[in-house]
Amino acid sequence: GENVPKNFSEAAKWFERSANNGHPIAQRLIGIMYLNGVGVPQNVKNGAMWIKSSAEQNDIEAQLILGILYHDGIGVDIDLSQSFTWIEKASDQGNPEAIYILGNMYANGIGVEKNEEMANLLYKESAEKGFDQAQITIGLSYLPFDAEEAIKWLRKAAEQNSPEGQFILGTLYTDVSDFPYHDFEKGFGWIYQSYLQKFPRAIEWIERAKSGPAEDQYNIAIVFEKGIVIPKDDMKAAEWF
Repeated sequence: GENVPKNFSEAAKWFERSANNGHPIAQRLIGIMYLNGVGVPQNVKNGAMWIKSSAEQNDIEAQLILGILYHDGIGVDIDLSQSFTWIEKASDQGNPEAIYILGNMYANGIGVEKNEEMANLLYKESAEKGFDQAQITIGLSYLPFDAEEAIKWLRKAAEQNSPEGQFILGTLYTDVSDFPYHDFEKGFGWIYQSYLQKFPRAIEWIERAKSGPAEDQYNIAIVFEKGIVIPKDDMKAAEWF
């Protein structure tokens, strides 16, 4: 409604008051509001200052955000070793996204010496904690030599509604003809779920399929008719037959 901005600015007042009293969650929240210009005029320096105060009080999410701010130079000067330090702190507290980003930093030698073995351990830890991006990374790493393990991890991401995970899993089933688990119908079901989330590569895939081989179009119609992976939909089936 029309009073939403007022609610945000009201919230910002309370958060800032609480932040000034040293509450780390309020410091993180007002920091995010300053970074994004929500409820207050945008001021990235102010935002970074509050995020840092919160991070120094051991707020996990603030530590992760601060690491990203140092990486991107938002409200602070770019400082990759500071970026690494803060992301590692959040990672040590068990934040799955921080663990994944730390893996990326080791994989690419950002703020730390490159160490692929360490990167893979961190990706696995993050994936086991349920972070979808890590599950995709692990799934793809298994692809060349262990299709079953690749599917296991990609499916975990897909089942968490990751559009990228759904698309990659789907195209494995549909597009890789020598894939041992080739299954066009199941694959299309996953691609369609990704498409419903407006994932650009899934949209492209569906557009191509509309003018693609008749056999593929027939198989897509069957997916809608039988409700494979996605809900049964006779109207959609008729469009593809």
